[in-house]
Amino acid sequence: MTTLQKKNCPVNATAYTYIIGRIRALERGLLNNRLLENALKAEDLEQSIRILSELPYVNEVIQNAAKNPNALDRALTEHFWDTLNEILKDQAIAPIGILFQMIYDFNDLKLIIKRHLAKSPNDTEYPASFEWKRALRFVTGERNEYLDDVYRKAIDDTLAGYENVHNVQVIENSIDRAFLMEVKSLADNCESRVIKNWLIAYFMFAYLRSALRAKFQQTKIDLFRSIYWENPYIRFEDLA
Repeated sequence: MTTLQKKNCPVNATAYTYIIGRIRALERGLLNNRLLENALKAEDLEQSIRILSELPYVNEVIQNAAKNPNALDRALTEHFWDTLNEILKDQAIAPIGILFQMIYDFNDLKLIIKRHLAKSPNDTEYPASFEWKRALRFVTGERNEYLDDVYRKAIDDTLAGYENVHNVQVIENSIDRAFLMEVKSLADNCESRVIKNWLIAYFMFAYLRSALRAKFQQTKIDLFRSIYWENPYIRFEDLA
């Protein structure tokens, strides 16, 4: 148990002030525009690391990593998944962790499918909740590979859609649709009203972003329709 977990927030009339103060203090430890811009303007990797090390948690994560891009990427990726797994252990906030996990997973499916169809070598390890080689084998036809039903269906629907039109945009549309369907399902089954509303808002903005991107990247209405399914928040007629 960490020091923060051991502390008890006061339950008297000053509780609200205490919580706001804690949030303000924690915000100072987050990556901000100033640090990010300075890191991007750095003359070399070493200077960039020194700038980012002003953030305590970044310094803690990368201090033992070799000072090269690959090692830093591995350290930060490992830290991300460790943090995500900690979030998933807490039932109250697990839906947030599931959302971020799905973002990685569905984006990885896009990359795996695109590389397979383009016959590009798939030798890059993608960070995801599943083993990417297992997903690749499933994509290439090895149906005995275990993969969550959600991802199996997303892959099958995407490959079927691509076979019909042979347009790479259908991969984006189909995977985005599968992801957004899962976000809506996550919101529908969420007990916390606050997190439910947050997920619904995320769903709506992400859906509009995906739909607008799809609309301006192609002209065929049938292909655009591949991103849509009936839902209570957005009508196809409002997008077409």
